[in-house]
Amino acid sequence: MYVYRVSTSSPDPDREQALRMHLAGLIRGAREQMGLSQAAFERALAAALGVEGLGAMTLSRYERGDRVPSWGTLAAICEVVTGRKEALAEGVAAAFERLPAPSARKRKESP
Repeated sequence: MYVYRVSTSSPDPDREQALRMHLAGLIRGAREQMGLSQAAFERALAAALGVEGLGAMTLSRYERGDRVPSWGTLAAICEVVTGRKEALAEGVAAAFERLPAPSARKRKESP
């Protein structure tokens, strides 16, 4: 049985776990919404990554939150789901654009 261990260097392992499980649900939900089996989604993901195939159980581990995809794999997952190569970068950029202007953000006080 594969056991994912949360890094002890994480400043907030509970938050890391919650984010990992949220990402797992998003990946699984997107695949299901597309009406694809895990095998079909794995084939599409392998094609987007430019490889012949994925390791056994890789997608299943992502969907259970046992494993977190690398940035490159996450970008390929976003490409499979949206049909756009830049989907991940666009999503991250959009999130940063919604941040308040620097002058409106509270700054941490130095000791």
